[in-house]
Amino acid sequence: MSNIVILDSPVGAGFSYSRSLQGSYSSDTKSAKQAYTFIRKWLFGHPEFLSNPLYIGGHSYSGRTVPVLVQDISDGIEAGDKPLINLKGYLLGNPITDGYIDGNSLIPFAYGMGIISYEIYESARKNCGGDYVNVDPTNVQCWKTLQDVSQCTEGLYDQNILEPKCLPIDIVRDRRFLGENSSREIRSPPPDPGLECRGAGHIAPEYKPKECFAMFK
Repeated sequence: MSNIVILDSPVGAGFSYSRSLQGSYSSDTKSAKQAYTFIRKWLFGHPEFLSNPLYIGGHSYSGRTVPVLVQDISDGIEAGDKPLINLKGYLLGNPITDGYIDGNSLIPFAYGMGIISYEIYESARKNCGGDYVNVDPTNVQCWKTLQDVSQCTEGLYDQNILEPKCLPIDIVRDRRFLGENSSREIRSPPPDPGLECRGAGHIAPEYKPKECFAMFK
């Protein structure tokens, strides 16, 4: 069906590394150019894949670098760089794009997903003027509404709202050293986080007053 080549980028991410200190320095544009060089060299070494449609994918911070990489590939195609890459498009998952735009999209998204009520959404839109990032410190009504939004969303895992928000277990807090006082009761190991949490942790307590939820008719 398809072939996937996974590239750890920029240098230092995952299993990628540099043999020199100078080579370890990177930037968004430098990382994109290095990835472009990698793709060209890989296709030179594997010419049987040259005719395959190519899609560039990435997630999270690559929302900043993948578009630059795709532009570099597109410019190379126009310039006639060899090998000729059969670029078809790109895809991004949960990407960082622009801090201001991303930040101001959170409240409309929360309302659209039924996380906050129409009343809270309308109050935020009216009192904050649609700008939830650069808020006037004297705008008391806007700050109050944003606090309501924060309270309604504090139990959510903001990287993926469909997964639980898990807090790390403080193992040291629950540890007892036998040499400290052998007469003390030895505590049990920390609770098993279960399959709900990706890492060691437990699900964070969630407080959601009923006025948080949006009611759709």
